Amino acid sequence: KVAHLDDTLASIEAERARSGGEFVLVDDGSTDGSRDTLWRFAEAHPQTRLIAQANQGVVGATNTGFTEAREQMIRFCDADDLLAAGSSEVLLQALEATNADLAFGSHETYLSKPNSSPAVAGNRPAKLLEAPLRSALRRNLFSPSSTLLTRRAAERILPLPEGYRTSQDYMMGLRACFCASIARVDAALSFGPEHYGDRLSADPARMYGETARFLAEE
Repeated sequence: KVAHLDDTLASIEAERARSGGEFVLVDDGSTDGSRDTLWRFAEAHPQTRLIAQANQGVVGATNTGFTEAREQMIRFCDADDLLAAGSSEVLLQALEATNADLAFGSHETYLSKPNSSPAVAGNRPAKLLEAPLRSALRRNLFSPSSTLLTRRAAERILPLPEGYRTSQDYMMGLRACFCASIARVDAALSFGPEHYGDRLSADPARMYGETARFLAEE
């Protein structure tokens, strides 16, 4: 994902400049040069903490990021995603308007990388989900990159269990249905490249294969 990383970091920095906060960057044993890019970014941004660890997979990296986070609002971002400009403010407004624990918008994919992160205006419509589990069982409920959650909700959802043959996004969504009130924002709030064929999320049969076991153990 190193080819996307500079643009991803720039979109995160643009959001931090608008809403404040910190960066927690997790290098999960990368071998493609990502660590050098992250070190350069961390040296230029004093509000950044870079954690380098042996490869633990996406779930392990997500759990580390949560463990290291200090703020009361938490937003994750995948290494090749772009955050829509102004999206954190939109999500915070949704949390305040609905009194939800977690708010999310849609995540859209692209074939050709945009020249800059698309912008989103404030005060977008937000609605509490009445039956989130039903929605989550039909499809992945949200992308973490388009989601903002309170620390209270994060402490209920995370850390995620390891050892399941399913996606981290899907587990986060399912667990959130049991322990958080969830609001949906009617706007695209993050963007990413079209899924690569070898990604787990590109194969629904694999991604949903252990849903019953995960739910039973919840």
